[in-house]
Amino acid sequence: MTDTQSSNFNQLKANIRFNNTLREEPISIRNVWKKGANYYFDVLFYASKQTRVLDISYFHDIYDTKTRRYYKDMQLFIKDFEAAKAEQDTRQALSTPDEPLQQNRPWNEDKAASHYQYLNEIRNEAIILKFFAKLNPNLADVKQRVIIDYIKSAKPNTANFSRQYIEAFVETLPYDKDDFYDSLDKLEHTNEEHIEYLVHEAAKISAADGAIHYEEKRFLAELLQSLREHGLEPDIEF
Repeated sequence: MTDTQSSNFNQLKANIRFNNTLREEPISIRNVWKKGANYYFDVLFYASKQTRVLDISYFHDIYDTKTRRYYKDMQLFIKDFEAAKAEQDTRQALSTPDEPLQQNRPWNEDKAASHYQYLNEIRNEAIILKFFAKLNPNLADVKQRVIIDYIKSAKPNTANFSRQYIEAFVETLPYDKDDFYDSLDKLEHTNEEHIEYLVHEAAKISAADGAIHYEEKRFLAELLQSLREHGLEPDIEF
């Protein structure tokens, strides 16, 4: 499975197929992922403030209001997205020369605390997201990608770490019910925007296969209740 990410495609209007009807939506496409022969978009819907993972077959056309480019062929959109991502990666690499690239290096638990503190600092959030990903085995690769992108976005110091490296870190994390509750208890609540992002990504993982099932709804409610106890009310519906 390959992936790309760009912050350039954030002023889009798309006609999207829902229930055999087209609906125009102002959106941002934050990522493009490929699994097998299928491509998926990570979509932010501005009207509802929700994010979803959608197969590109849902998209009839996309208009970029910033560049005034119109895409009827999603493969052309993906090509432009990937080109912008490559340019963005180059700029980022040049602006952060002191940050080592962690390419295909095995995760070493003994070195984690001293050498990879950035990943450890987001350990509790990653455990919570992994717990939601494991509640339903469908689209496991897509859900794993959501976790990795969350880590890279929430911890910019990890932006140059390879997907394989962060994936190896995620693989070491426990994810049963006790781990979920333990991570909730340890969760930092100092940044409301950061916490709201976490909740949105948990909901995105739960809805990745098209529906949020009973167990997923139950634990999303548990997550929201825990946050309410700390005075936080994330703007989300599920």
